[in-house]
Parts: sequence; structure tokens; C-alpha cells
Amino acid sequence: PRSRPVFEPTNELEQSLLRAASDPPHRPQFFRDLRAADVILSGQLESDGSASLRTMSLEGRTAYPFFTSLARLE
Repeated sequence: PRSRPVFEPTNELEQSLLRAASDPPHRPQFFRDLRAADVILSGQLESDGSASLRTMSLEGRTAYPFFTSLARLE
């Protein structure tokens, strides 16, 4: 069997995410942590000064991917 890569949290939000994955009572706190966190969105600055965010389709819905740190984006 193939082993899954280990996700090592690099900040408090990622630690909260890992805890929420295995501890359902922590999930409301994770969503509070997510709302309070700085996250990185991927997009492009247009020549007219406007910005467009990168999107993706997920189960027929538009989603805006975001990253929890610059290292995750890279």
C-alpha cells in the first residue's frame, strides 16, 4: 500500500484544521480561526488596475482556492 504524505502544520490555522479533521467539536472553533486568519488568494492584476481572482469548478460550483501561507502557495 502507498503511504500518504504527512501534512506538517506551519501555523496556527493549519493546526486548527488538523484538529478539526479528527475532533468534530473543534470544527466551530476552526471556522472562527479561519474567519480571523490572513489567507492568500491567487489572482491577476489587470492593466486597468482591477484584479481577477483565480477560480475553479468543484462539484459544479465555483470555488476560490486559497492558501494558508506563502509556502503553501509556492
